Amino acid sequence: MSGPKKYSDDEMAKRLMEHLGHPIEIVKYGDPAMNVAIECVQCGAVLMDFDVGEPFECVSCGADLEPGVDVCEECGEPTGTTEEKS
Repeated sequence: MSGPKKYSDDEMAKRLMEHLGHPIEIVKYGDPAMNVAIECVQCGAVLMDFDVGEPFECVSCGADLEPGVDVCEECGEPTGTTEEKS
């Protein structure tokens, strides 16, 4: 994706209204997710997208963790014991 575009609330509302009634989905890009997008299935348009940031690492075992995961799949430790990778 190209650089971020800034829309006023009014511009974004008008842009979203063009897709009213269309099926919408949330899509992640990357593994672990590095970007999450809200897309119009009917038009194929990206309505909004967000960079996730740096992946997180489990302090106990070092496995990569995606934001929003409650428990490390590798070691079973809660993700409350994570730190951002440097």
